[in-house]
Amino acid sequence: MNEEIKSIGIYPEYYEFESDYIPLISFKTQQQKDTIEDYILTKADIFFKKIIKINIDVEASQITYHNTITEKDFRSKNISYFYENIFFDLDKRDSDNKLDFSPKWGITFDEKIAPIEVSFLSPTFRVYSDSRPIFKPFYYDHLDYKWNYRYGTIDINGTPVFYYIYFTLQELLDVIKKYLEY
Repeated sequence: MNEEIKSIGIYPEYYEFESDYIPLISFKTQQQKDTIEDYILTKADIFFKKIIKINIDVEASQITYHNTITEKDFRSKNISYFYENIFFDLDKRDSDNKLDFSPKWGITFDEKIAPIEVSFLSPTFRVYSDSRPIFKPFYYDHLDYKWNYRYGTIDINGTPVFYYIYFTLQELLDVIKKYLEY
């Protein structure tokens, strides 16, 4: 089926997205797709290991994009959605027979479900009675690209079980433009 796309297309019904609010982004070549997926995995790996300091396998813990949901979908989902997509490995135990559950994550383009912006506070800051800290966006340099991190979580009893890592379309386009020859 070769449907003409003027600006925006509609994803085919057989994709079965869990959310009505998730856009489908596609690229022309497999190389472009692989470049973006590598970029996303690298950024997520740095996020977990260097920023929030959780050592997880980012590939194994990523929820596929079409299975992610937004806050609008949250209340309408049956509990089975969460067991199938987030808690599917809840029965794993460590050497002390304690639950060994690693959080899951997915990407989002929706800034509203990623309200937490990682900030940098200078290590030289000292608390004085009349001063307030000045927070600046935290940027992480990697491959000549400065990453600004925003994220959101789904928590159970105050513990994050799912992380939304925010990406912008411009950010992905910049990666394609920078690392692929046209």
